[in-house]
Amino acid sequence: MSHSEAEQTHQLDLSEDPVTALNLVAMAADDWDGIWQAGNKGGRLGLPVVAGLRRGWVAGELTAEPTESGSRLTLVVDKSDYKIQKPAAVTLLLAGLGALVTVIAPFAPSMLGLVPVGILMTFGAWFLVISRLRNSGPEEFFEDLEKRCEE
Repeated sequence: MSHSEAEQTHQLDLSEDPVTALNLVAMAADDWDGIWQAGNKGGRLGLPVVAGLRRGWVAGELTAEPTESGSRLTLVVDKSDYKIQKPAAVTLLLAGLGALVTVIAPFAPSMLGLVPVGILMTFGAWFLVISRLRNSGPEEFFEDLEKRCEE
């Protein structure tokens, strides 16, 4: 499932000069398994992202401008591509069915024997999928850059 979004802009002010800031971007992109192509006053940045049940890539132009206190990085995301993690989605669907059985069973006595299975399916999804969901994208990348700058 391909997905294109309106342009998103992310900014970060760093205490480093623009050249040092762009070097930090290159190192962080490498650590993130991203793609960094240096250019004039910035470059093109591609990052792997995770958004709940979706995984994919975002890419955009990153510029570094000098400021009084250091530099300002601006990332304009112009391309994104996400795909749903199908095994996790199916597991959550099964958990939903288990939860539905647990809710309906008191009103349908013939289903009372399925309640333990429904509870196991629901908790299984929690431990297998929901507890492992996380997000990582441009915001988290900029947080990582800020930490690197502080070090």
